[in-house]
Amino acid sequence: MSRNITGMVIELADVLSMEFSRGGATNLLDICEKEYIEMVEDDYGMAFDSMLIRNADRTAIHLNTGRGIRSDNHQGRIAIAHELGCYFIDLLENDPTAGTLFMHVLKTEVIYSDWAEKTAEHFAQRLLIPVADYTDNREASEFSMEVVKRVSEKCDVSLIFTLLSILEAGSYPLMAVFSRNQQICGSTRSICFPGLENKFRRWSPLPAGNPEEQDDAQPKECYSVVKKGDMGSWFKYGELLSESQLFEQRLYSKEFDLSVNLLWFEGNG
Repeated sequence: MSRNITGMVIELADVLSMEFSRGGATNLLDICEKEYIEMVEDDYGMAFDSMLIRNADRTAIHLNTGRGIRSDNHQGRIAIAHELGCYFIDLLENDPTAGTLFMHVLKTEVIYSDWAEKTAEHFAQRLLIPVADYTDNREASEFSMEVVKRVSEKCDVSLIFTLLSILEAGSYPLMAVFSRNQQICGSTRSICFPGLENKFRRWSPLPAGNPEEQDDAQPKECYSVVKKGDMGSWFKYGELLSESQLFEQRLYSKEFDLSVNLLWFEGNG
């Protein structure tokens, strides 16, 4: 059942994206209007980012301005898209005419583990960034955060959200390593990234000489220049890729207070 719903939700995201983006940023408020979803923006303290409430008479998305979430900023657009994903998942799983109360509370995360949250986030990614935008911006052997920036600006979403969407789509063989205060707190890779075994573990320190260490003098809310990386610092690798050049670039996300080391190989852009 879950697999069928996942496919239907993602297909719906692609249809809505095509209808409501028209070559630019997806108009989420028009989608909400079409679905008769009310938008409420208010200060709810620090408990959550957004909330979806649906019953027989009314459906509303609440954005928490107390946490800086508004319909006209990146965080708000991502929250609305995620809540729309939850809304459509609920419609597919449950009878909307039954009048049963449905409530979903969101506190935005970098990576979700729950099936429904992962599906809703995948819906949000496809809704906000049409699939064509991944491939249209592809330049062989020249991947960098500039590619991410172009898609981010066109679709009016944050760099970190765009990067995670590109990883999920598998448009490029990339790996992202997340850290705070030089300590690794997680990682993810696109499906087409080489099957190398990580040398690091969660909560271990970042390898010496990584871009985050080298770019501390730069202002945050930015990304570093592309640097050549040391594959042996990150991976236990064999002869197959021993001659390949690894590249690294670092992004800082103010939204999550998180540094992201982005890794890819020469010729795999």
